[in-house]
Amino acid sequence: MITLIAHPERYSGRRIETEGILAYEFEHHALYPTREHADARMMLSGIFLNFGDSKVPEEVRRASDSRHVMITGT
Repeated sequence: MITLIAHPERYSGRRIETEGILAYEFEHHALYPTREHADARMMLSGIFLNFGDSKVPEEVRRASDSRHVMITGT
């Protein structure tokens, strides 16, 4: 995940899989490398997530917020 944050241009448009701590709140969807970074909302160490028009079910959001997750996407 650190390489992805440091060199996002290498991954632009490519399908990737990474893991971290999910922060899923109203207008703030991000993946952080550690719980400390997520709790402090350290924006420079996070990857902002855009789910597009996809609707993430409420029970998935509640169960996943502040948890270690694996994310796959482009």
